Amino acid sequence: MSFRVATEAKLVTDGSFQTFSYTAPPKKRIEIADLVLQNPRGDSGILRISIGKDIVLEIGLANFRDLDYHYLEPLNAAVGQPVVVSVNCTAAGVGSDRCTPSVSFSGRLLS
Repeated sequence: MSFRVATEAKLVTDGSFQTFSYTAPPKKRIEIADLVLQNPRGDSGILRISIGKDIVLEIGLANFRDLDYHYLEPLNAAVGQPVVVSVNCTAAGVGSDRCTPSVSFSGRLLS
């Protein structure tokens, strides 16, 4: 299975994050094997990926335009547990007044 979480975060100066999430269908859990981070406009700030309340990855937006991660042992989201992409947008990139990074996830959907 695969899904993408696209963001559209307002500029902030207080260090806060805006959250965007995906939750599996009822009674299903997710094993995430691969991530592709995208920041094509060159936004600045911080992108954070969490499973539920646990942060699994945090990266500076200025450090990448496209970046992929492949896990030998998958990340697991239990039944009902959201996969959350949070953005702290300090400077929007070319042609926008918001930060628009996204994350594509692939793995398995399990019962």
